[in-house]
Amino acid sequence: AAPATPAAATGFSGTVNGDAFSARNYGTVSVSVTFADGKFKSVSASQSPRSWSQQSLTVLIPYVNAGSITVEQVKTHSAASLPCTRSNSCNSQASYTAEAFWASLKTAITKAGL
Repeated sequence: AAPATPAAATGFSGTVNGDAFSARNYGTVSVSVTFADGKFKSVSASQSPRSWSQQSLTVLIPYVNAGSITVEQVKTHSAASLPCTRSNSCNSQASYTAEAFWASLKTAITKAGL
């Protein structure tokens, strides 16, 4: 019998840094995403300078890391229409930070070729 061949990877695996995006008066936000076979494995984000609006990152990062959204879903929606972007969703008024987070995440997906 022929030896079993491992299944081909279905997508990019590795870590990619997204572009930095302005969160208006609240600094800039950038994400670092680790992909496994074209899916989100883990995401982290930073905001500089630090501001109260970073509280939205404490909601957004676990949301992505919990598998609550797919690469395909992020690609097919505008940053403004993704979860936690609208005012008061996720108990945060930091919609500019959320929009910058999703925009940076989209660039990481593009850089990964997904």
